[in-house]
Amino acid sequence: MHAPPAAPRLVHVAAAAPRRPAAVSLLDLPIEVIDLIVRWVALLRYDYSESRRPVPSALHHVACGTNKLLRRVALPHLFRTWQSRSDSHRRVWMPGARGLVDTREFVRTWRQPRDDMGRVDDPRSLPRLESLVFFELPEVGAPDVPFPSVTHVEVRRSIRRGQRDRARAWFGRLPALTSCTISDPQAHLLPVLHTRPRLVDLAVTVEPTTRIDMDDPVWRQLRRLEVQVVKPRAGGGSAPVLNPLAFLLETIRYTPQPTTDIQLRHLSLSVRLDPHLRSDPKPMSQVVGALAHAFASVPLVSLALDEYTTCTPEDLSALATAFPALESLSLPDRTIWNGSRADLLAALSPLTALTTLTCRLLPDTPSSAYDDRASDDSDDADADSTQYASPRSIALEAASALRRLALVGFIGQHTAIEWMRVRRKRGDAQRAPQEVERVRVVETGLERP
Repeated sequence: MHAPPAAPRLVHVAAAAPRRPAAVSLLDLPIEVIDLIVRWVALLRYDYSESRRPVPSALHHVACGTNKLLRRVALPHLFRTWQSRSDSHRRVWMPGARGLVDTREFVRTWRQPRDDMGRVDDPRSLPRLESLVFFELPEVGAPDVPFPSVTHVEVRRSIRRGQRDRARAWFGRLPALTSCTISDPQAHLLPVLHTRPRLVDLAVTVEPTTRIDMDDPVWRQLRRLEVQVVKPRAGGGSAPVLNPLAFLLETIRYTPQPTTDIQLRHLSLSVRLDPHLRSDPKPMSQVVGALAHAFASVPLVSLALDEYTTCTPEDLSALATAFPALESLSLPDRTIWNGSRADLLAALSPLTALTTLTCRLLPDTPSSAYDDRASDDSDDADADSTQYASPRSIALEAASALRRLALVGFIGQHTAIEWMRVRRKRGDAQRAPQEVERVRVVETGLERP
């Protein structure tokens, strides 16, 4: 007898062997994905050595490397912010046919040097400028060339009444302005802002006695308003304000009008912490009452409050009743909770659209069934179990009370801020939380100083 041929068996074995996946290089990804990766690398450029001197960051290595594609993507991020006047003639090699390129072509943000606040560079030297940051508004130089692409301007010192013409000239050169950060916006500045109909984002620093007339068109056209309250200047002669945030809100004049006339959706209110003054917690009921009175007819979707307060379930219930459309709520790390964890979270249940909650850790008493589900989480061992519940158990209980909650952030105590993402059961009509997991939330602004 002849032995059966072995070839088919060998072929069968070869066909069953797993195939090695094709190797994928970073450079094989779409250019849009590579740009996102480089943007992430750009966020890591604030590394410092032990001597507090800047060391070459990952972005420097990528932008100054030999790979043409990565260099072309990274160079605009490396020179995104104007560093100093000594950089005005710096040139870098750009791959391709462009050769040596002036770094001013990459600048998106210009910052006024502290040692030369009276001068500003010719705008024609920064063709793609998007943001201007002044310590003090300088004189307008000649020629009177506009900044056609600038959408944001920040003036850190107050614009005095005698500088109104200077401010009018500067804002007149910003036809595309949509965002502004200023200090102490007095009545003489409002006519200047009237000339910028696209302005929808405004951040201001005010004293408690500042009067904000929400009936003025400048305030009514805003979609986002950020207000920081500071203590009055020395020698002002005014009596100290015990609850500055509530005092400011009580002086806001706002006449309710049809909803179509209200543009404001995002509101942030804070009181600057003064380390030289002893501060006692204020009842949040005063802040919530004044806030509801001033903005009761405004359909806010985002609200942030930052003041040293004592908060009860009744305060949260009043806040949820006044602003039922909130999608994001942020309470400060200076909050002192006065109530059980279950009552505090249940008070937020009217916020059926809430997806993001940021707050201080809640008390661990009385105990909750969610503590058992999080008891095996070793990452929560650094939390102070004698005072506060673990972030994981709080996030689980909050997600049960708020059906659309997706992110829970915790401020203070053992970390600067810690985020938990909620995972829910698919197809569950009750949207019960299945698990929570730690995530990292990163601000993507590349214009930080």
